[in-house]
Amino acid sequence: MLGEDIQSECDKTGLALVGRGRILDFQTVDFSAGKPHNVDVEVDLWPQIGYGDGDGYKGFAVTVDRPPMDEDKYEKVKKSIQERYKKLGDTPVGYAAQMGDVVTVNMRGYELNGDGSKGDMLPNLASGDNVEIHLESGKFMEGMAEGLVGALNGDTKEIQVTFPIRPSGPGAALSGKKTIFEVDIKNVQTR
Repeated sequence: MLGEDIQSECDKTGLALVGRGRILDFQTVDFSAGKPHNVDVEVDLWPQIGYGDGDGYKGFAVTVDRPPMDEDKYEKVKKSIQERYKKLGDTPVGYAAQMGDVVTVNMRGYELNGDGSKGDMLPNLASGDNVEIHLESGKFMEGMAEGLVGALNGDTKEIQVTFPIRPSGPGAALSGKKTIFEVDIKNVQTR
């Protein structure tokens, strides 16, 4: 019924409702069953703007309430955008990968046997070709980025990784498994 009431008001005023209303305050303290009750609702409306009495937009004034900017949030978003759009640069022959670089690899994962050798191959979700790994702690499987530091184009490395504990979701099948990855380094680039 609430949506119909809002739409009815929009029809009377000539405004168009955009999106859905959001209940800001149900005012539960004043609620009594069977009695009229006010609910604070926020809706997005397309305004109907008049431009004056024939002078067009001359003398037209608009007042906008602008909340104070959250500087911390702004800086985080700005940094995220800068990181996302950094350009990759090729590296010279003999360049060893460092933290902060991006390494493109083909990788195959195996269970780690008790003696440190490769066991059964992991499901395909833990392997892949042309996988781009940002060498930053916490950005990929723990230990993978650190294991690629010092890698050169064309190298093959074996890197041991323990999958994080995940009780559900796509990684649950590998939760807590000790593994070893055979990683072929295709390309090392700087950011």
